[in-house]
Amino acid sequence: MLFPKKSVIFYLVFFTFFDNYAQKIKPPPYERYLKTNEIGLGIGSSQYFGDIHTFNNRFAYTSTTRWNANISFTRHLNPSYSLRVSATYARIMADDYLSTQNKVVGLSNKFDNQFLRNSHFRNDLKELSFVSLINLKNGFYSGRNENRTTLMPYIIAGIGIYHHAPQARGTYDATNNKLAAWKPLNTTNAIKSLNLSIPLGFGVRKKINSKIDISAEICYRVTFTDQLDDIISEPYPNSTDPFANRSQERYSAINGKDRNTLFNLVASRQGFPGFTGTGEKFFPVIGYPNETPRRGEKGNDGFLTTSIHLRYYLDKKTYCPK
Repeated sequence: MLFPKKSVIFYLVFFTFFDNYAQKIKPPPYERYLKTNEIGLGIGSSQYFGDIHTFNNRFAYTSTTRWNANISFTRHLNPSYSLRVSATYARIMADDYLSTQNKVVGLSNKFDNQFLRNSHFRNDLKELSFVSLINLKNGFYSGRNENRTTLMPYIIAGIGIYHHAPQARGTYDATNNKLAAWKPLNTTNAIKSLNLSIPLGFGVRKKINSKIDISAEICYRVTFTDQLDDIISEPYPNSTDPFANRSQERYSAINGKDRNTLFNLVASRQGFPGFTGTGEKFFPVIGYPNETPRRGEKGNDGFLTTSIHLRYYLDKKTYCPK
């Protein structure tokens, strides 16, 4: 059956109009992507891993948790890939007594040498990092910020530059019940300058409104130093530095707790006399001139940050064709 000429014209006009209208109300899934920027603020916790806090010591996690804060600028280059520069201030800390007080009670002698070592530290890390954010699904479906995906998981990888300078408290003043001030450590000639790290992590970003996201991230820093805690794999030095060997101190320098009971338990297990005096120092049991036990273990230190971020998207620039 042949269509009248007027009907053919009508259907052509109708379908042309309908097709144009449909494209306006249902845009294609990928319009031309416009690069966009965001700024972010974050706070969270920090964890150190090294000679004092090992991965397998679950009792140390609560005692070594400290804080971090950061500010960042992110450039979203395409729906799947972004670049970020961040400035982070993170404090890490650990203490042999806090990490082992629940471990030396029992039959195992695995943590005896660490308890006797009685070292501690804190370290304020200042890091500038450059990382890639790789979305695990498409991030934007149009050139408009408000059309970004509601929930976005992503991975983090990059490089960082950080500065560190470990510190420790002096001997606890039991007579006046007073903690000593924090002082710089240098018993292993720790390099207090710029160091490299490799941030590796995972995050999830949640859209709040057209311009604001909230995200949660966990990021581990691989480092190239064993000196974040000022402890390396070496014999105890023949040194007059009071920070070189803290094993004789009766009280924990961090909180003033009396180590006497646990010390005598370890002494009995290790086969040397316990402490029955009233002084503030034990008879020396480890250190120079003995080559073993060594002051620390082999392997580099690292640190982990977890954080919550508030992110603000800046308006995209649009360009009118000439």
